[in-house]
Amino acid sequence: MRDSGREIISFKRRAERSHASMRETKGQIALFCYEDANFYMARAIEIACLSGRDGLAARLRRQRDQMVNAYSEAGRPDREPHSAGIDRWENEGGALRT
Repeated sequence: MRDSGREIISFKRRAERSHASMRETKGQIALFCYEDANFYMARAIEIACLSGRDGLAARLRRQRDQMVNAYSEAGRPDREPHSAGIDRWENEGGALRT
């Protein structure tokens, strides 16, 4: 059985790195970083809940909420799904034409 504490720390660190990258970028890349950070924090919260660490899960939820608020307050573009960026790229002539 894996050590849940190590897994929580690993996912939390990944979320923090993604969040830091999000702050340094903009546009679609920032959105990808935001989604990654949100996923990693959700996974850390899930592991904390499953291992019975409710206090830790609550702290992780607060941190996740802070990341979400930071993304929203930064005036980021609307949260489009990844496919919207691809469609826009294709419509601007990025796709190979045969």
